[in-house]
Amino acid sequence: MEIEDSNEPHSTLQCRRQLSNGIVLQIDNDGGFICPSKQTFEPIFAPSSNNNRPSSSRRNHNLTIDNLLGQAVIVAARGDTTNAIQILHEVIRQDPRKADGYLQLAEVYEDQDDIIKSFEYRLLGCLVSPKTSANEWDITGDLALAVDRLEDAAACFTKASRVDRKNWTYYEKRIKVYERLGMITEVMKTKLMAAQFVDCEKENFDFEWLQQLITETSNHFYDHADAGRMLYALRIIVQRSKQYGKEYGSQLEALTNSYLESQDYHRTVQCILGFCEGIRAIDDKGNTVYEVLEDYSIKPYPFAAQIIQFEMSDTFPTSMICRLIVCFLSIDMVFPAKLLIDVLLIRPVDTTVIDSYILIAESLLHKNADEEGLTYTHKLLSEAPNLAAVWFLQGCFHHNLKNLDDSLFSYYKTLELQDDHIDARINISSILQFRGDLKAALDILHDYNLDKCTHLPDERLLIQQVDIFKEQKNKKQYACVIRMILVPYFYELLKQQESILIGQKRKKSQFCSSLRRLAYQKIDKSPFKAFVKRLGVATEMSQNVFRSLTSRELFDYTVKLVEALWEEENYTEMFHVLCFAALHKQIPEINFEALEQLLILSSSRSKNFDFAFEIIRSGIKQMVFYTKDLAKLPKATLSIGFVVAQYQNDAILKFFHRVAELNPDNSNFVMLSANASLVTGYYKSALCKYIFLSNLSFFFL
Repeated sequence: MEIEDSNEPHSTLQCRRQLSNGIVLQIDNDGGFICPSKQTFEPIFAPSSNNNRPSSSRRNHNLTIDNLLGQAVIVAARGDTTNAIQILHEVIRQDPRKADGYLQLAEVYEDQDDIIKSFEYRLLGCLVSPKTSANEWDITGDLALAVDRLEDAAACFTKASRVDRKNWTYYEKRIKVYERLGMITEVMKTKLMAAQFVDCEKENFDFEWLQQLITETSNHFYDHADAGRMLYALRIIVQRSKQYGKEYGSQLEALTNSYLESQDYHRTVQCILGFCEGIRAIDDKGNTVYEVLEDYSIKPYPFAAQIIQFEMSDTFPTSMICRLIVCFLSIDMVFPAKLLIDVLLIRPVDTTVIDSYILIAESLLHKNADEEGLTYTHKLLSEAPNLAAVWFLQGCFHHNLKNLDDSLFSYYKTLELQDDHIDARINISSILQFRGDLKAALDILHDYNLDKCTHLPDERLLIQQVDIFKEQKNKKQYACVIRMILVPYFYELLKQQESILIGQKRKKSQFCSSLRRLAYQKIDKSPFKAFVKRLGVATEMSQNVFRSLTSRELFDYTVKLVEALWEEENYTEMFHVLCFAALHKQIPEINFEALEQLLILSSSRSKNFDFAFEIIRSGIKQMVFYTKDLAKLPKATLSIGFVVAQYQNDAILKFFHRVAELNPDNSNFVMLSANASLVTGYYKSALCKYIFLSNLSFFFL
């Protein structure tokens, strides 16, 4: 496992370098050289290839090249450098991929004290050979420093450190160059790589030196909010601690927990199996499924053979068993997960990691492993009976298996331990609704905040609650319930994103594809979208979806939510709700004109002026070029004037000028164009248009 040298798309390390012989090299973000394939290494001559020659011809060709190289050495020794250079140019012409010609040219130029050419030909010699040693790259880097080519020097030392990863000297030189360039992030990345690969015993470094190096890089990446490299630094300290025989249990716990929280299940599995002792995965032939490498990664991964058994010592941490089970369930390796669950159930419950136990039960619920989930939760509750979350999950398993009485018992037990457990109340209300006890189903949810629920109550109950909260004038819960009613319908939009964005414009709708894309961009990272997605996914997984609303009813509930948000002055969510409504297949067909006006209002109030401009512009275009119905044009121009007073860009100004040119008799458009010219500083143009408007007004008078 290796950290990337750089992942910055615009790193200052990236540069182009034209050598004195005309060849252009580019240093990429990883500190390596790129030589464009269409160039030759000697622009004076055309390169030739000997790949297609017969073997005897290749032997003769190689012999010729060797003779020329020997002749060049003799001629150069006699002091005839001009002829020696010509001979070496001929060598390069005949075999441009042979490094010896470049390296001898570099030596000739070095003898002539032409350090720049010596460096450039040595650099080319290193580049053309895949077998260039770390020492040769190091020498080339030193030459680059001598001619003050710092970027080239950094790239050379990078190459050297990749060839010989355990040599601290190359990292040290690379760090010093980056420090001279002021590239602190690259310095820290190099130090982190050195901490991982350097042979400390050979370099006579102790563990404290390593610890200080990693701490320094970790602090830097923490300050720059680079979570990925912070985790990598943590992995390196675990790796080095294990190599030195130091204690690393707490760091490994933190590392695996961080991977698990970020849902990086594959890396969590590799980390646990690589670093933890006392566990072996066995295949059907009795062989170990994986081997642990020098850096404590495992190979092969994914596993090439099926795991049929785990051999585990009693000292293997229970927390790691729990994390392995969650990971295996999440990556669809159900059988190994069940093997580990059997091992876990034999052990006494470790209450210090009870959250990990609960996470296993939740994973079993998501996998619809209801029988296994019941067995598992029964074991937990037999030793830790006061866990409300486990009682709730046991109720969910019973519920899925249609054991409604048992599920009600578990849900009520959950409420005894945690009265405000809203998900348990929702599930109880669903069962009571199913049994026809509507009053009890409503009472169980009465006066409880539904904002924290993880799945939706029955739609019929929600519809009943809308009227109840309206009568009680409970505005917060009123809006919350309407949100939940709309979730399943709006969640369909998220599953049909592509068809929504490229769909054809509907007859009653002016919502063209560009507006649909802009609307989707606006809701993309909104809290309302996250709310819809969270509850929509959970409800779909539980297969508890009941949709009975007609298009008209859906529109009415959308308007009710918009009114509630308007009263709360929550204009941003109001705008996002209306974007969802405008993207819906059915809602715009009911009353697009009202929806359009609400969108203009909400986008202006929420300061999404670019969207407000686009929807007004679309309406003006429709009126002027297609319907020719100009009755609403004054109102539209007044609205767009308000938007432009708050927000301008080049596209808006160009639109005003273009529409004024196409409609020179329309004073509204000319006025907008004049105002746009005034805003951008084109005062002469603005003055001419204002004079034109004044003359036009005088003419009509």
